[in-house]
Amino acid sequence: MLITATPVPASASSGVVGSASAVYYDDSREVFVAQADGSGRFALGILPPDNEFIPHAAGGRLLYSDGAYWLATSQGQRFSVAAPPLIGNEKVFAAWPSPDGTRIAWQLYAPATYGTRLSNLGASRIVVTDSGGGGARTVLQQASGSIHGDVPELVGWRAEGQPVAGGPPGTLLLATRLAAEADGTRLRGLLELDPSIGDLVNDYLPPLGDADLPVGQTLSVSQDGRMVTYAPAQALLPSGEGPLPTALSVLDLRTGATRLVDRAAAYPGGTDARHPWTRYPYFSARAGAPISPDDAHVLYTVVTVTYPDGALAPHLDEVARMASLASGRATTLAQGARALGWLSAGTALVRRQDGLYAVDITTKAARRIVEGHNLRFLGVRG
Repeated sequence: MLITATPVPASASSGVVGSASAVYYDDSREVFVAQADGSGRFALGILPPDNEFIPHAAGGRLLYSDGAYWLATSQGQRFSVAAPPLIGNEKVFAAWPSPDGTRIAWQLYAPATYGTRLSNLGASRIVVTDSGGGGARTVLQQASGSIHGDVPELVGWRAEGQPVAGGPPGTLLLATRLAAEADGTRLRGLLELDPSIGDLVNDYLPPLGDADLPVGQTLSVSQDGRMVTYAPAQALLPSGEGPLPTALSVLDLRTGATRLVDRAAAYPGGTDARHPWTRYPYFSARAGAPISPDDAHVLYTVVTVTYPDGALAPHLDEVARMASLASGRATTLAQGARALGWLSAGTALVRRQDGLYAVDITTKAARRIVEGHNLRFLGVRG
């Protein structure tokens, strides 16, 4: 059996404290940058077939691949970036520009076999280069575990991390991917890697009790790297999908304090009065739970799954929600929408079937800034 899962990463805020001027996104065929006021867009590049590379934005620039690797600006400019030299049958799966724009961290994977299954998510290697891709240096290399396929995977930078051996500020945050389980998309735990010494310096979501692996699933990292949202509990759907997040918490990396943001048990389940269906609410791991640029709010998506009689597939209903980290109060921002990220501390970005929308978190007023279907949000430019 061949497993060719593309890693689904924890999402990160894009580095804007003021209002964003542009939004990076793709439609599975092309990569675009659109003005946040909806006034226009540029096509940056065409995505190659079966593209597995995961783009990321930082410092207002987007790092993406159309077969080659590019740093793009909101004005449509592109600067060529060299990927680090690959070893054997490695592939580049993702790359994260550092918050200060001086470095790039690359996630490389080589295939591995788990029992009778071949996975493209085998041995992991994390490499740091300068902003143009030069000076490649391996900071972590590890083969996956033989049972769970557990392997460290890059999820972003911690902007305020201080390297022990000096150099520019910024450390790396990692999760543990369980590549041999299900479809290989499970991420658990949160580790901090100091690139100046190539060693782990913190374990924020360690295994609990007698467990060998962490349970908490990292969802999103704040722009300053201070806070992280994670799912402390998950469950399977009756049809076998999952495990999916059933609780949502936030962790302050400075203090170690955690707080519960929301839980699926707060949403009505059971039989729908209008239909003989059963509802199963959970929180979207794919959408993440982005933290606002001022670390004041968490944006997340509640997904309700129903199983209509005679249907070949379950029905999904998405609702974009927001919670205040000061008061704990949660509110609905948009029905039929997936929470994506932040354009500013007061404006959230959501996706509906017909495009991307900016939503004022105070008035709930929404305006469409990009029209299109199945759009993937990649980041913003301040």
